[in-house]
Amino acid sequence: MFASMYLRRYCSMYGSALVMTSYEVLGDNSHASSAMDYHNNHVGREAKYEYFRGHWFWDRWDWKLWSRKVRDFVNAPGATTGTFANAVYFPQWASGSVSTSQVDAEEAAVPDWKYIYFR
Repeated sequence: MFASMYLRRYCSMYGSALVMTSYEVLGDNSHASSAMDYHNNHVGREAKYEYFRGHWFWDRWDWKLWSRKVRDFVNAPGATTGTFANAVYFPQWASGSVSTSQVDAEEAAVPDWKYIYFR
């Protein structure tokens, strides 16, 4: 999320999408890992970009603030121990035994502003 947000700040939304998508296409990730990465890149580049970046003028060069906001977003505690308020956890994805259609269906059900993790 941070890399996508950071790249959008300096290279535009298109540049960020191009770099991060190229990274996924050229990598050898599983379908579940790629789906998670694409979704989380969208969170950083589009859905939560303005929140992470802060004020367009006053915070325009404050990358420490940006990284703190991303870290706090990722680590925001949920209602129960071991969960995170801004995340959706798919432990079954780690096993590698889920079908691509199941991964796609579960990823599509996740709100745009939440991030996904499975490890």
